[in-house]
Amino acid sequence: MACTRFALLAGLLASVAASGPAPSVEEARATYERALEEARNATAKVKSYIKAQPTSRDEIDKAAESIESHIIDEMKDAYADANEEYRGRLAELKMASGEAKAIHKLAKAVKKAAKESGRGPLKVAKRALHRAKRESLSEAKEVGRDAEAAAHAAYKAAKELKRAQRHSGASERTYEGEFRENEHTTEHMEDYAEYLRGDAVYNVERLFDQVEELLENETQGLSEHGKAHAHRLEREAQLAEDAVKNAMKIAEEATGHEKSKDALKKDDDKKGGYEKGDEGDDEDKEAAGKKGEEDDDEDKEAA
Repeated sequence: MACTRFALLAGLLASVAASGPAPSVEEARATYERALEEARNATAKVKSYIKAQPTSRDEIDKAAESIESHIIDEMKDAYADANEEYRGRLAELKMASGEAKAIHKLAKAVKKAAKESGRGPLKVAKRALHRAKRESLSEAKEVGRDAEAAAHAAYKAAKELKRAQRHSGASERTYEGEFRENEHTTEHMEDYAEYLRGDAVYNVERLFDQVEELLENETQGLSEHGKAHAHRLEREAQLAEDAVKNAMKIAEEATGHEKSKDALKKDDDKKGGYEKGDEGDDEDKEAAGKKGEEDDDEDKEAA
């Protein structure tokens, strides 16, 4: 970046001035003139940047509406994405089966998606606004700091020129007089660059104050609509959860009923087996009794 280049130039000039042989007057003067030209170009760049900024009421309104329109588009995209996420989660819930705990966990995810469909787009709008403002402020500050750094680099070059003149044997009156003039020029340029940076930042702040006002008016109604929409989706999710749980309960009861019928049938079969066994015992006892009686009769006849 330009600011880095100017800072490196200033650092190089400072290190040369602190140690090492002084350059020739011609070299030092050429370096100073190049640095001064860089500073003038950087200052002109800031002025062009400011000139391109919206400053009149009509320009600010138009620029603010354009920025707001892009933010609203982002918000609409976020709304569509949030609803798609919710519908997908809801479909999973409606098809769910398994333990009640797992169903409840899935239902919570659906309700969270429902809330995001209402508040998510507004959060996206706020983030988009802050991002746009931050980027614009960063650009305004950077272009101003580039000019300040260039002016400071020119000041360092002026000091190096003074050093070269002193080492060359020029009179103090000559090099001090020229340095005072160069110092005044470069310091004035640095102060002016700082002023321009503040002007550029102010214009950005002013513009985004208008954007915030427009966006607030636009999203105020959407906020209430979003809350109502999220509430409807949460209710829908709750009904879906209840329906799934109810279906599972009915299925469990039906399964339990079938199990009970099977158990009763088994009990009946078992009971029937016991009764049949009792009948067999009675018949055996009756046969044994008759045989006993016959044996007694035979004994009596023999006697």
